[in-house]
Amino acid sequence: MTDTETGAPLDEWTEHLEELRKRIIRVLVVFLLVVAAAFVCSERVAAFLMRPVAALGIQLYAFAPTERFMAHLHISAAMGIVVTLPYFLLQTGLFVWPALRGNEKRYALAALLADPILFLTGAGAVYQFFPPPIPLFLLAFGSG
Repeated sequence: MTDTETGAPLDEWTEHLEELRKRIIRVLVVFLLVVAAAFVCSERVAAFLMRPVAALGIQLYAFAPTERFMAHLHISAAMGIVVTLPYFLLQTGLFVWPALRGNEKRYALAALLADPILFLTGAGAVYQFFPPPIPLFLLAFGSG
């Protein structure tokens, strides 16, 4: 039996969709494991993220019983996204790789090499330069 529009066998489509499903499940499992591990370490991550704010002499308070817990859940989810993103991109690349032509594969490899360097450079710059002005802006904005 073939697809009426493309003439491709339906078995190829189902195999393709099955591979996509397996890759999505792998990424979700890794994401959930990273979120669970990040929740265990969320106190240390929160302390690391709070260093620039603490250097300004600003102290944060929790006004609701669940606020601190939710903050740790948000930190864990953000860590899960950041840490799982390279694995997600790898799985996406492995899924798409067989369909790429020779010149497209060269561009994809160049992007794979440049992406981690650019990401780490950007994350370091944001952590270094943005935290001091942001809390001051938010405090000034909130008091008005």
